[in-house]
Amino acid sequence: MRTIKESERISLTECKKILNKNGNHYTDNEIIEIRNWLYFISEIALNSLEDHETQKKFNNGKL
Repeated sequence: MRTIKESERISLTECKKILNKNGNHYTDNEIIEIRNWLYFISEIALNSLEDHETQKKFNNGKL
């Protein structure tokens, strides 16, 4: 499973701008938890896509 490094992630400041617009007020800890959850979900989705693509290649005799 590919893990996205902290240096590759959207900054806390950028997340705060996005999440706190429209009158929302999240704490830094809440923003970090939301960001971590979103990255976790995206890693699962990307790994699933990669597995699916690998399986397609295998089934088509390309591996």
